[in-house]
Amino acid sequence: MIPVVLSIAIIVSAVVSIVYSLKRLLSLRSCTLVCMFAGSVLGTLFLGIEYGNFAKFQVSDVMRVQGLPIPLVVYVLEEGRWTDFVMPGVIGYVFMAGNALFPVFVVGVVWLIVGSYFASKWRSEATSGSEPKVQ
Repeated sequence: MIPVVLSIAIIVSAVVSIVYSLKRLLSLRSCTLVCMFAGSVLGTLFLGIEYGNFAKFQVSDVMRVQGLPIPLVVYVLEEGRWTDFVMPGVIGYVFMAGNALFPVFVVGVVWLIVGSYFASKWRSEATSGSEPKVQ
């Protein structure tokens, strides 16, 4: 039950962080930042799909895991053979979406920070330029 809730939380927080980051960057009216944001989201989505769902990791001498941060398949070495334990249908798809969107969530949070930095920087430059100079 906990992995299902964690996976749904990852999916929701990834969507929220991407929407807020995009909203912040669009308010800055910088095509360069928006294009960099879109490229980084697409790149991390590709990496999340590839490494979050299809990469196998050796946890110990007798156990391998496929999928990160939530395991989709667990392989256990029993009597010289690898036995796989696969997540059931719908739950597996929710886990796959959570694994794919986890790096997108991280990038969304980073872009929120970047967008806030540039917004405050440009806001301070705009207010400092509008003040009359006293001679």
